[in-house]
Amino acid sequence: MSSWLYRREFLKDAGAFAVSTALLVSNSSALAAAIEPSPPRINTVLYDERYSDCRDFADAFVERGATPFRTGRDVASLWHRSLREHVAKYGGGLAGLTPYSDLVVLRSYVAELKLGLMYEGSHDCRTSAGIVHQFRVRGDGREIGETLSHSNAGWAWSLAAVLGRTNANSVFPSSASEVRGSRTATGHPGYLVSWVFA
Repeated sequence: MSSWLYRREFLKDAGAFAVSTALLVSNSSALAAAIEPSPPRINTVLYDERYSDCRDFADAFVERGATPFRTGRDVASLWHRSLREHVAKYGGGLAGLTPYSDLVVLRSYVAELKLGLMYEGSHDCRTSAGIVHQFRVRGDGREIGETLSHSNAGWAWSLAAVLGRTNANSVFPSSASEVRGSRTATGHPGYLVSWVFA
């Protein structure tokens, strides 16, 4: 066989190798994207309509496409009327800023849909002029802490914005953090909790 034919065969084989390598890399990237869990989108947000902090929290999620549900002071009834059906149908995460009692009730209900608590924060202004935020995160919680300490009156909206773009799998429970912020005049009953189930 002449050197020209060898060169031709070599170039043909090299071209085929380059194409198959490109396809392999492309397919492995797609496979990696399929295997790597993406952050669960928070599709549902609960809030106590009596408090402006809770309404602000819900508004931030609504801007990102979540469906809001007012607790109406009876989260158990809400769950059995429409909330369970909505969460089961649309999936994703369920977030809220509510009194602690609502979180206690929901924790037992969401277990039937195999949802777990991914983030929990408390927002307490019962004993000071300011507000004390405590939250539990796994890994680096600096963005949440900075948001809560610097957002002052807009803390609830800012917290929701951070939680809305945080991978819920990276949150809860490992270390606790505490920061202090400003209290809103009418937006807070004294003690509220924020949470994400996913």
